[in-house]
Amino acid sequence: MVGKRYNMAEITFDPAKLFITDIDLIRPNDYNPKDKETEEYKKVKESIEKNGLRLPIVVREISGVEGYEIIDGEQRWRVCKELNFEKVIIYNEGNLNDQRAKELTIWYQQQVPFNEILLAKLVTEMASSYKDLALPFSEEEVLEMKELVNFDWDNFKNNSEVDFGKENETKTLSLTLQADQYEVIMQAIASVKKEAENNELSNERALELLCSDYLAGH
Repeated sequence: MVGKRYNMAEITFDPAKLFITDIDLIRPNDYNPKDKETEEYKKVKESIEKNGLRLPIVVREISGVEGYEIIDGEQRWRVCKELNFEKVIIYNEGNLNDQRAKELTIWYQQQVPFNEILLAKLVTEMASSYKDLALPFSEEEVLEMKELVNFDWDNFKNNSEVDFGKENETKTLSLTLQADQYEVIMQAIASVKKEAENNELSNERALELLCSDYLAGH
C-alpha cells in the first residue's frame, strides 16, 4: 500500500530544531508586546503545574551571544523559571535577524480567541457530564458561564398593558441581540454582581445599576 505523499512546502516544522536545553541559557527579548502581569499568566502557570510544559519555547540564536532569545513563549519560560525548572523544550529558529525575529513574534501571536458564549456552553455541558474537571477556571468563573448560558431574555419582553403610574410595577423588555452584543452585556452584568457587597444581585438589578451609572455620568 502506497502511503499518502505530502507537499513538504506546506510543512515548515523541522523536528531537528526541537530539543531540550538548560533554562538558564534562555532570555526574553525586549520587544515582546504582551503585558507581563496578567490573568493569562496565572492560567499558563496553572496549566504547566498540572500538565507540565507541553509547548516548546520558540527561540533564535544571535551571532556572538551565548544562549537563545525568546521569540514566542515568554510566559511559559517565566512560569518554568518560577517553578524552578532546570530544563525546557525549545524550538530553535536559528540565527535570525531582528526584523525576521520581530515578524515571527507577531505571527506567533495570531491566535483565534474563544467565542465566549460557545465556551460557556461547552464548559457548562462538561460540568454537568463529568466529575473532577481539570480546567483553568475557578468555581466562580464556571458559575458565571452557567449564568451566561441560562440567562433568559424572555424575562424582558415589552408589556404595553403596564400602568406606568403604579408603584412596584413589573415591566419586561424584549431585545434581539447579536452574539457579541449579548456577550458584552452578560459580562457587564457578571462584573456588577461580582463587585456587589452582598453578591446576591439579580441579573435585572445588575442591569439597572449599569444603566443608572451610565445616566449619572451624563
